[in-house]
Amino acid sequence: MSKQQESQPTYRALDLGYGYTKFSKGHYLDDTTVDVGAFPSYAVRSVDSLGSDRLGVIQVKVDAAKFWVGEQVRYAADGRGRQLLEASFFGSSQYLALAKGALAFMNVPREDVIDALVMGLPNDLMGDDDLIAYIKASIGGDHVVPNIKEPGAQRTIRVKKVKIIPQVVGSLIALSREAGLVEKVEKEQNLTIDTGYGTVLWLVTKGFIPLRARCGSNMGGVSALLQEIATNIDVSVTSNINILHRIDTALLNNESTIMVYGQDVSLAKFHDIQRFRAKESITDVMRELGSIADLDNIFLTGGGSYLFKAAVAAAFPKHKVNFAAHGSRFTNVLGFQFLAETDN
Repeated sequence: MSKQQESQPTYRALDLGYGYTKFSKGHYLDDTTVDVGAFPSYAVRSVDSLGSDRLGVIQVKVDAAKFWVGEQVRYAADGRGRQLLEASFFGSSQYLALAKGALAFMNVPREDVIDALVMGLPNDLMGDDDLIAYIKASIGGDHVVPNIKEPGAQRTIRVKKVKIIPQVVGSLIALSREAGLVEKVEKEQNLTIDTGYGTVLWLVTKGFIPLRARCGSNMGGVSALLQEIATNIDVSVTSNINILHRIDTALLNNESTIMVYGQDVSLAKFHDIQRFRAKESITDVMRELGSIADLDNIFLTGGGSYLFKAAVAAAFPKHKVNFAAHGSRFTNVLGFQFLAETDN
């Protein structure tokens, strides 16, 4: 690589949600694809004796506290931990630990500098100027993180600029580009529904500008569906993150059973619960939206979109609903990355 190539600006994207921390690891290739990564949004207080290399997690520090983060972090938990599923998450030490972990995995070039990092927040938090200022101050600047390519070593990554936008705008950008609808979306009124782990978010825009009075969220995301099923299996496993993950994986892969207490449990009788809860959540969205006659383009995305697809299609029988073709979990990140590269 030439010195000129090495000196090119580095742009990255971070979508730090309740369920998963998603991030970019490079720039767009051929203006269509970009390498991405993810790990659960679960930061475990560090136990120094933990075999991090075996478990595929890394240790990051926030103030005086140490946390394990990474793809296999569920196996580092003590069995009593839980994922934060309330707005306080975005100002927590766990949130910053996850952000630092993402920086370590972002494949930042040797210069150790991210010139611009685009992030998102739920639309109902975009009016919290204090929170936005706190996140920008906390994630901007220098961060000492593990060097992924040199086990046992550390590196200091500098984030020069942090930009925060409404989360779902990222999906609208990515999905409209994927569907070849950018020019149409720019001129018309659009609805994007993002079915995430903790929440269902909806965003109405004129072009790409949010119409805040018609945007919102509810706590009817994937976690609510999983917890409902877990409670019906056995109330004692309702908050067990590994059992919830098993249910989520089984639903995604259309598997018929999961293991609970060492026994096979059939999921067949719980599909009606899943469909009912999804419909209930989307009904709440429809109630808040009011008349939908003026909505021209509708998009559905998010890691939970496979659970909500039928409910959304039924709610908009006169519209064509644009579903993410692949990688729904990453549409916010892809939109953030495109914005990072084109808005600087």
